[in-house]
Amino acid sequence: MRIRPVLMALAILYLVLSLRALALQQADLGEDTRLAKAITVQRGGAPLREVLSDIARQTGVPLRISAGVSSWRACVFAEKIPASQLMSALARTFDLSWRAEGSGYLLYQSSEQRARQEYEIRKAVTERKRQIQNGLRLLAQGRTDQITDPSLRYLLTGERLYVAALRVLTEAEWDSLLRGNSVLITRDRLPPPVARGQMGRINMLGIFYNPLSNLWTFRMYQPASVGASGSGMATSATVSTVPDVLSPQEGSARVTLKPLNPSQVTVPEALLALANATGLAVVAEYYPLTMLPRHLSSMPSTAKSLLNELNNLRLFNIRRTGNLLRFSAQQRAWHRLSDIPHETMAKWMGDERSFGITLAQALDILQLKDLQREALGEWAAFMARRSQATDPVRSLFYSKLADTARSFEALLEAAAHLHTMQKQNLLAGRPLRLSARNPTTREAFLYAASTLPDMNVGEVWIQAQVTQKTVYGAAVVTLHETGAATTYNVTMDTQEQVHQRLAESGIMGTTRWFRANVEEVVFRAGVGAREVRQTVMRFLRYIPDPAK
Repeated sequence: MRIRPVLMALAILYLVLSLRALALQQADLGEDTRLAKAITVQRGGAPLREVLSDIARQTGVPLRISAGVSSWRACVFAEKIPASQLMSALARTFDLSWRAEGSGYLLYQSSEQRARQEYEIRKAVTERKRQIQNGLRLLAQGRTDQITDPSLRYLLTGERLYVAALRVLTEAEWDSLLRGNSVLITRDRLPPPVARGQMGRINMLGIFYNPLSNLWTFRMYQPASVGASGSGMATSATVSTVPDVLSPQEGSARVTLKPLNPSQVTVPEALLALANATGLAVVAEYYPLTMLPRHLSSMPSTAKSLLNELNNLRLFNIRRTGNLLRFSAQQRAWHRLSDIPHETMAKWMGDERSFGITLAQALDILQLKDLQREALGEWAAFMARRSQATDPVRSLFYSKLADTARSFEALLEAAAHLHTMQKQNLLAGRPLRLSARNPTTREAFLYAASTLPDMNVGEVWIQAQVTQKTVYGAAVVTLHETGAATTYNVTMDTQEQVHQRLAESGIMGTTRWFRANVEEVVFRAGVGAREVRQTVMRFLRYIPDPAK
């Protein structure tokens, strides 16, 4: 059978049909005279549905977007550009399609485009799994010098516990792991000498791999020390070639935009500055949770140097069509898997009157995919640092959000893996029995049992008792000559106690006052009538008091 030529012919046919479909799409938009109108859109990280709303409002053409892609965010800085050109650029940048719908158009992801995105993931998973399994074979043969990836060599020649865990993974676990989900390895699957090694007696090991950073994290669950972790080393960054998309005159244009923080120039600020300096329109994919922590250390003085710095972030493939620059994400599939819809984020962000993390929200966060939790934690930690000087109370909230997303607390993880009715019973204070034999509670059982001296039990129980109170606090910000800021935070039961503590501390600076509604949660776990583990957690919802 001549399979390879047939596959090649099908691939060529697919390419021809795809190019033909793209050409038809562009022709349809170009033939609509209503879309010849010059429009202006300025959006620095808005959901695509809001960008389309801007275009529809200025052209009078009804535009819709399918639900699956409406929350993807875009940076669009375009002034007096034909609507059809901007719409085509949006589709090309995000690998989407336009379809005529009544008197307007629908932006959607076709089945071919969905397949292409899945292919990117499958290809990356297959290649990474091949590299790791080949590395394990070389390790067994004592030929580690032939492992060319320094990150992989560092990982496989390090702690024996990690290598032993990688060796017992099933094909299904490899696939799940390399798609950004944690995999749990119980102690009974590891060789006894390894499980009892220098890391102590572990009950369970959680393995997480971040495909965006090529970073491994191992979380050890031990009765005496839950949440210890070890990380592999990220692969060295490769040098990215700067695209030649600016003319000499455009490249020498001066950048005049002043960023909010001169030492942390965000991607939207850099893209806007580039558009303003060159007069070119800019359309970019933007996934804040994975892109916002990446920033320029300063705003370059010319458009060419600014483009170079953007390119050095290794986030985008940069293309030019006429007077428009397109920035498509280099690791699009992983950025999208890490993304959290804007609506979901808004529920946690609150407003200027009240914001914070409740226990119910913490359980929602811990139900996210592990790749989403990792991205949320990195983003929130960055926002905590960024807002420390200007809004220290909000900074406290961001820190708690980061801690929650990155939480290793086994009993909180157990609660998060319960079904809705089970959670309600747990939060009502009733002990909840978890069985290793029950598929609906097995994962929660694994987390809860990992805190016990012996996991070889068929059933355990967990209980959560919640008490609520109000506390008062102040965040005092001290600015240093270097521009850095430190925050001294104090919370007490009464305002008088807060004043007294501040007076005793002698710390001077700008003071932000607040009160907070506190949920104090006592988690307990045990076997039979015996309580084995107890942990206390606090969740605060802040109410700033600017008048004070």
